[in-house]
Amino acid sequence: MTDFGANVQIMITERCNLRCVHCAVPEEDSPVTEELTTDEWRSFIELIAAEGVAALTISGGEATLRSDAPLLLEAAAQRIARVTLLTNGLIRNSAMAEFVAVQRRHRNVGIHVSLDGASAATHDLIRGPGTFRAITARLEVLRDAGGAVTGVHTVLHQGNLDEFDAMVAMVTGLGASVWTVFPVAALGRARRSELVGLTAEQWAEVTERLSRLRTEPGLDIGQMGPVLTDDWPAELPITPRGRSEISNNVVVGPDGAIFTCPPLREHPIGAVRSQHTAGDWRTTLRAGSEVAEAVCRDCRFRLLCTGIDHEKPFRLRERPPGADHPDAILADRLSTLSNGGR
Repeated sequence: MTDFGANVQIMITERCNLRCVHCAVPEEDSPVTEELTTDEWRSFIELIAAEGVAALTISGGEATLRSDAPLLLEAAAQRIARVTLLTNGLIRNSAMAEFVAVQRRHRNVGIHVSLDGASAATHDLIRGPGTFRAITARLEVLRDAGGAVTGVHTVLHQGNLDEFDAMVAMVTGLGASVWTVFPVAALGRARRSELVGLTAEQWAEVTERLSRLRTEPGLDIGQMGPVLTDDWPAELPITPRGRSEISNNVVVGPDGAIFTCPPLREHPIGAVRSQHTAGDWRTTLRAGSEVAEAVCRDCRFRLLCTGIDHEKPFRLRERPPGADHPDAILADRLSTLSNGGR
């Protein structure tokens, strides 16, 4: 049984200082006038912390554009076991010291940065000209000030896959202990993206390489994806296996709408402004659990929420006798991984 609601992501703004071509956030920004106030976010954080939320991610848009982001990070760090700030790395000079101060006060605070290549050529393909140089410079300022980049998020596609080893070196060079990879997913702005996702065989190779990386001490690897119908053809004898059958995540938009995941944003399960008591939150979680039970198993984006089961990342499909897959090498490789092989 999934511990639904154990992980919460609050998107405190959808304003952003970049226009990344892969972004799952809707193209239109949520108006600033509709964003929750500092006090509303604080009250919500206090409520869910009291109700046992184990992990909170503060994101956007670009979360650091809100001047109260350090205050919200502090409020969460005081109450929740694991708190992560997700940023594109372009943190304002005036706010950098505040974020570093919160992180230094609280060992449970992580700062995860999106880097989509180990060079300007690949990273800027997604995030725009000059962003790789600007972001790496800002990260140096953060580290010099005593802060730490604890995680890196990367979208893998045909244009950056040949930098896989260089990206691993970049992650470890930054001192990050977490590397999370994602597929290209046709959500939000990415519906019009020209990025080409990985093939099933390439995902199999990536899964093998990530499996080997997990043996490295101090490096936590997460694989979120692939998108099931787009990147993993139905005729293959193997299907990727998620960490769970349904997601246990809850997402909150800038206006306080509560939903189970971005694809179901138009089907909210609650609203922050109606969360006054523990009973209100539990009612919202029950509604979310019902939605997840009904939708997750058949959702092509499910692995973006649950992630891959790194112990046994593939599941063998039932196939009629004699229905061998034409690519015997791929089938053998995936069969090995489905049994937990390395």
